[in-house]
Amino acid sequence: MITSPRLPAGLVRRAAGVGTEVTEVELDRVVELALRRDASTVTIGHGRSAAATAAASAFARRWEDQGRIVLDVVTWPEEAASWLRQATRFAAAHPDLWVMAGPPGLAGAAAGGGTWAVRDGQLIRPRRGRPGRACAAGLT
Repeated sequence: MITSPRLPAGLVRRAAGVGTEVTEVELDRVVELALRRDASTVTIGHGRSAAATAAASAFARRWEDQGRIVLDVVTWPEEAASWLRQATRFAAAHPDLWVMAGPPGLAGAAAGGGTWAVRDGQLIRPRRGRPGRACAAGLT
């Protein structure tokens, strides 16, 4: 999972619909972050907006151009009563890394009971509980 203290805000803004095209520089940076984690397989998830779809497709092409494998691409509605079906499929392929494109708004719980969230392109680390691994994360 890509869980960097500083996430590429440009991709976040474009996936959220602020822009419509992902730049080469952004794609280079996201691929670089993934490669630094020694990933060879990814599952890509994205919302259904045109910008999120384009960002996910561009990343998939760039990833495969690196000789790496996209195991699955999962889409979901931005607003739904449940994302269980999509989340199950998203996790099922057991990739080395998950990549997500869509409006920002990720949050999760750490092993010690603390919470984390992504806000304004920043990873907000657990405030209570002992630091630990996150149970869910991604790039938005």
